[in-house]
Amino acid sequence: RCRYGLMLDENGMVMDDGVGACLAENQFLITTTTGGAASVLNWLETWHQTEWPELKLWMTSVTDHWATIAVVGPKARQLLDSLDSTLDLSTEAFPFMRSQTITLAGIELVALRVSFTGDLGWELHCKTEDQEALYSALIEAGKEFGAGPVGGRALMSLRVEKGYGSWSREYSPEYWPQEVGLDRFAGR
Repeated sequence: RCRYGLMLDENGMVMDDGVGACLAENQFLITTTTGGAASVLNWLETWHQTEWPELKLWMTSVTDHWATIAVVGPKARQLLDSLDSTLDLSTEAFPFMRSQTITLAGIELVALRVSFTGDLGWELHCKTEDQEALYSALIEAGKEFGAGPVGGRALMSLRVEKGYGSWSREYSPEYWPQEVGLDRFAGR
């Protein structure tokens, strides 16, 4: 399963947001905003050391070891299916806010059924050495569906059009979750 979450500072102000995914019984992946990984790791380490030192856990940044590609849009499922997926990508088999280890185009990766923009989508997390092959396979397969790469600004525009907040505008250390409509994510 996956869960969206907010990271709050000691004053209850929004530091970052992201998705946590359970990969195995004792293994989790936490995504952050693009530039937030180091500060989130430091904050989690601080809380572990000062508030919960009895917990037997280890945190490791995998930012340099993993690449992430988002496949988003009404034909995202068809595009991924065309790459010989090792599993059923239907909503029943792979519902929203779930994660699975899958193989696409011969590449093993972790797929998160999440959406930054509110459209049908997956985040594909692969080893950095596989990113070029995965990207190339997605671009080639995407031609059949009229798909192509888009930049961060286009994704942010889609996000704002759906009424989602944008990091550093609505979500920033200047706001409490209640001020930006995210109080439901700030509970314990």
